Amino acid sequence: LAGDDERAQRRVREELYTRGGGVYYGTARLLGYETHYTEPLYRFADYNGGVYTSRNAALQDQVSQLTGIALVQDGDLLAYDKQGEPLDQDTHSLKALLAFRERHAPDLSERRVRKDTLQEKQLAFEETDTWSAIKRVYRERTGKEPAYAKLPTVVIRSPKLSGDRSTAWFAQSVNKRYLRCLARAS
Repeated sequence: LAGDDERAQRRVREELYTRGGGVYYGTARLLGYETHYTEPLYRFADYNGGVYTSRNAALQDQVSQLTGIALVQDGDLLAYDKQGEPLDQDTHSLKALLAFRERHAPDLSERRVRKDTLQEKQLAFEETDTWSAIKRVYRERTGKEPAYAKLPTVVIRSPKLSGDRSTAWFAQSVNKRYLRCLARAS
């Protein structure tokens, strides 16, 4: 049985870590969810940072501007365990959302904000009362249309890299290659 497990693992590794496997599974990961991004740049950032990272980073920026609370715009409103389940702790972003609610949307209950943020990794988050309130108040207070997406500020560290990089660096690098490919295809 141990030999079967090793062969299965080797087969998966070979499939994933080949050019064909990388293209197949990478494309599915890149395009396998619905979003309202107007530029592929944000999908490239999400590929590196996680689904809807760019969308949620823009929301964090807006909440930060409205509350004056400095937030790392990493695209995560909640903290997660290794299985991807939300932890039962208030993150800095969630605390800022609750401060936003208290100052700008008192009709929005704390329970509603907490429930809405559980949808942060889904398109349906954009249909929540919390999302709508932030966008509405941002428009009213700034007179500007709120951005849908923003490159997140997630630092990438690896012994394979010569220095620290970021999700924004990764997305911009991939986007440059993408644009060169489009230009060659034209």
